[in-house]
Amino acid sequence: MLKFLTVLDINTVMYLERRLQMDYEKYFDEILKILYDLHSHHQANDIPIGVKGEAILLLTLVHRGGYALPGELAKDINVSTARIAAILKSVEKKGLIKREIDTNDRRKILVTITPEGQLFADARKDEIFTFWKKFMDFIGEEDVLHSIRILKKVHSFVHTTDLCPMNFNA
Repeated sequence: MLKFLTVLDINTVMYLERRLQMDYEKYFDEILKILYDLHSHHQANDIPIGVKGEAILLLTLVHRGGYALPGELAKDINVSTARIAAILKSVEKKGLIKREIDTNDRRKILVTITPEGQLFADARKDEIFTFWKKFMDFIGEEDVLHSIRILKKVHSFVHTTDLCPMNFNA
């Protein structure tokens, strides 16, 4: 079959084959560089890309309806039970949560967000929303929709593969 192809056809096929082969290392290096730069910029300028510690705990409590067990919170925000205990102690001292014995099961401690904690969580959520609104305005609606589509694929991949080196399911 190759003898029937012209030189132009062979060159076209070779070009298309090269174009169809993804340059994994090049793309991987580019993604890592971008993520590193984002992380460095985030650290230096306090861009609210991620939420950690007390803020994520309070936002998670709000998402759960205002109360949860410590173990549930640890699982939700992917931290150890020792770390969640330290975070709970800190936010309880600040009056942002309260810990009480669960009336349904006295062996369990129920964590409940206080009105002050709700105000803190709402303010943090507003800060994050303001940042993401600016970002969405910057990239435009079409890219926002593409980003959502891609993030859904990423979510599906990391939650369905055992090849991922990061434990998202812990």
